[in-house]
Amino acid sequence: MKPKPRLNIWQWAERYRYVAKGVSAKTLECPRLYRSADAPHQRAMQEAPTDPTVQTTVLIGASQVMGKTEVFNNLLGYHMDWEPRSSVVMYPQLDSSEKYSKKKFTPMVEASPCLSAILKPSRTRDSGNTILVKDFRGGAVYFVGANSPASLRGASGAVLLGDECDSNPPSCGNEGDPIELLFKRGESFPRCVQLLASTPTIKGQSRIWEWFEISDQQYWHVPCAKCGAHQVLTWKQIVWPKGEPEKCELICSVCSDR
Repeated sequence: MKPKPRLNIWQWAERYRYVAKGVSAKTLECPRLYRSADAPHQRAMQEAPTDPTVQTTVLIGASQVMGKTEVFNNLLGYHMDWEPRSSVVMYPQLDSSEKYSKKKFTPMVEASPCLSAILKPSRTRDSGNTILVKDFRGGAVYFVGANSPASLRGASGAVLLGDECDSNPPSCGNEGDPIELLFKRGESFPRCVQLLASTPTIKGQSRIWEWFEISDQQYWHVPCAKCGAHQVLTWKQIVWPKGEPEKCELICSVCSDR
């Protein structure tokens, strides 16, 4: 009868979620438990969705740097195992959602015993486990496309995730803004969690930047290796001798005399 401990998403992941074999250089030989210390900038991203004072989280970052896939996987796994709730994951194209489901989500489930135990193998007849719909005890995960009104209409959930929002079509068919339509899929659920992520395009035209500008606009601060001062990293601080990019270094905005 003892209640489960209170864990945020990355704390749950460090206990129960495995990174699948071959996903990274550290899992070439076998799966291993997720470690937030490998990417500490992802901790705050995973704390906001379980913060009762936060409904919408907006993530902006460079491609292959921010770690959106790991954040999405942890968030979905948490709401399958620890706090079961239905989720909707939207990509700009339906085939992109299929790719994420097959190449990222399913390997994570198969590598994590707590998740594979509650999701039947797709080979089982009437398993409720297809590429675009994953049924489990307490809910389901739906994978939809911003270009597919039918897929959006057929999904609803308390956890709503939109990835690569700047690549969304202007309208989902004739039904309007895909992000607004995604958020409507959670209107009937209390404590609905909303998360949008994208690499931004052109400021003034970027959809994700519009959402970022109405947020509290938190930035990741990088510590200087020499003085330890934390600062927002900008490209102009990265320099290298002409023709020798392997010698690039960070010019600290606090301790550097250059």
